[in-house]
Amino acid sequence: MNKPVTQTIMRSGLGAVRGLGSAKSSTTTEHWYAERAAAVALIPLTLWFIYSMLSMIGASRTAVGAWAGHTVNATLLLALVWLTFQHLIMGLSSVMTDYIHGEKKRMVSMLAMKGVLGLFCIAGLVAVLKLALVG
Repeated sequence: MNKPVTQTIMRSGLGAVRGLGSAKSSTTTEHWYAERAAAVALIPLTLWFIYSMLSMIGASRTAVGAWAGHTVNATLLLALVWLTFQHLIMGLSSVMTDYIHGEKKRMVSMLAMKGVLGLFCIAGLVAVLKLALVG
């Protein structure tokens, strides 16, 4: 015999107050806020990067290296690369969770995506460090 609908959608009082679902965690909410926070942080970083690159049009490689060698610029470049990839990974994880059915297929896809993007992120960070340190 089927359970009444009210029994299947009811939550405990504590779960309702905390806003937690049947999984007893708020990882989805935390993920959503983290993705939005990364997006908000990327706005000024991206605008700074575009402005900086437009002002460097026609500059020599030595001048670009000297610019990247400044501590503030190197730090902001590293933050831009890191946050861009973190935001990308969070967004693609959400898409994969929603649209890839089957636990095993989703897990393999997520591991492959995170592995490839992790390597690209490391390559970007190394490129910034090389530019900043070597010039």
